[in-house]
Amino acid sequence: MGINYTYSIPPTIPIIKHIMQKNREMSSPRAGKGDDKGNSSLHKNGEWGMMGNLSIRTKRQPFPEERRDQMMPLKKPGPIIALILSIVLLIGSGVSMASHRKDTVIMAFEGPMDSLDVYMTSLRQAIIFAYHVFDRLVTRNLQTFRPEPFLAESWKIINDTTWEFKLKKGVKFHNGDPFTAESVKFSIERVIKPEQKSPQRTNWTWVDHIEVVDDHTVRFHSKAPYPLVLERLTQGYLYSPRYVKEKGDAYIAEHPMGTGPYKFVSWTKGERIVLKANEDYWGKVPAIKNLIIRIIPESATRVAELLAGGVDLIRNVEPDQIPVIEASPNARISATKILRLAFLQMDGDGRAGPTPFQNIDVRRALNYAIDREAIVKQILRGYGVPVYTPVTPLHFGYDPTIENPYSYNPQKAKELLAKAGYKDGIDVDYYIYGDRQVNEAIVGYLKKVGIRAHIKSYIENPSVMTKLRRAGKIKDIGSFTWGSYSIFDADAILYDWFHSTASNTYNTDPQMDKWLDEARSTLDAQKRKELYGKLIRFILDKAYWFPIYERYAINGVNSELNYETESDEIVRIYNASWK
Repeated sequence: MGINYTYSIPPTIPIIKHIMQKNREMSSPRAGKGDDKGNSSLHKNGEWGMMGNLSIRTKRQPFPEERRDQMMPLKKPGPIIALILSIVLLIGSGVSMASHRKDTVIMAFEGPMDSLDVYMTSLRQAIIFAYHVFDRLVTRNLQTFRPEPFLAESWKIINDTTWEFKLKKGVKFHNGDPFTAESVKFSIERVIKPEQKSPQRTNWTWVDHIEVVDDHTVRFHSKAPYPLVLERLTQGYLYSPRYVKEKGDAYIAEHPMGTGPYKFVSWTKGERIVLKANEDYWGKVPAIKNLIIRIIPESATRVAELLAGGVDLIRNVEPDQIPVIEASPNARISATKILRLAFLQMDGDGRAGPTPFQNIDVRRALNYAIDREAIVKQILRGYGVPVYTPVTPLHFGYDPTIENPYSYNPQKAKELLAKAGYKDGIDVDYYIYGDRQVNEAIVGYLKKVGIRAHIKSYIENPSVMTKLRRAGKIKDIGSFTWGSYSIFDADAILYDWFHSTASNTYNTDPQMDKWLDEARSTLDAQKRKELYGKLIRFILDKAYWFPIYERYAINGVNSELNYETESDEIVRIYNASWK
């Protein structure tokens, strides 16, 4: 008997969504003549309604035009929130929203995936998906964060440039193909090939070649001593050579097949992905037999679906939506600090075309213009940690002795703009693919000092902005977040964004290349820390970035689902169960 993957939309969802949407429209940037002019309802008539897609009108809040010490956090939910709470309590009392599908979890992704071939994308959604369909040689202990054996049962270092791995026997791909050392060699060397055009290629260029010793022994030969071998292998997804060669890249991009705890069933592009438990899995078979991933770009809709039982888990809950979810008997919040850094990148090279940000004084002006502490306190409500360097405290290479060289000083920002020849201010493009509330606040700060930022939003399709970034088409300012592929090392962010060979790079310098190359080619941990310290100070001095905050993963979860958020930002439904 086949599995029915259809579901019905609870009748309350359109009601809640309509309330959220109408209220969002009242305080959205478009209500203030549109964000194409750099305006925001944050600053319209001295009011701001920063409840994101659950935005509410509050009484006057002096943010950010007036003094930060006058700012007070919101104390009470407004009438719209109160109405939503009433509806939630009305529909939720004593009702089990998931009782009709205890064998299934429905998870919402905030944006579509451009490929199911995990090596052909850098989206976080793709990494989460891959953890369910594919396995890796090495996994991460979620208590110690240290790598530990997975499909590799053991390993040893032969010499500074050779690592040998003994592989688990008896593992099969979903189609019955055996997992062998050849699977490892094929999967990694495929990514390295320039003609593959993988956006993850720079993660693997340290590999010189991979040697198959026997069916269950493989050796990685690196070009130089490489300190991140085990870290990288936690993200090394393993493919069947026969399947890929027989089907071709285009086919596997839509029909992935691995050795993981779930098997791929179907993909309706832009709508949903369906997986089913791999009952022949070599490890623990998932308690959740069916996993449906729905694509729901609109934040209000995701929250409404969660409250009404249409989905069981949503990611990236806006901080001001937390009270709404917590007030529901059907859902709860699971949150923790993660590796992901939010930051602004300026095009110091002029890669996307001539820009004022090729001038160091303009870049420094932007760094003085924004009060990140106020943003974390007022917008994020404490669900974030202000960060002043391009790595977070969770990265190896973070140096707590490096101080913030650019304290909030709007007057200094104006002076630097004038010094650069822009006393009347500048008009610039400002690209975003998330964090709408934070970015609207930043636009307000920039406007105050004369940087008129015109938002170009890709929130509903972040993969498009990712492609633009790699193609060198993000002009002036890009607002990004980076989870470092869940690699707890500075190399996983600094190399990808500052080495001249990386597709994300908009600020290059031969000295940065030298430090980055040296840091990833020595096993001396202290030397690596020293090199990253030099690099970080250089980046701060040149003001290439404006680091904003270390993010929290804030997930909304069905109250009957046994699941907690992890610091590596990977959602693992195969470890979840229903109460």
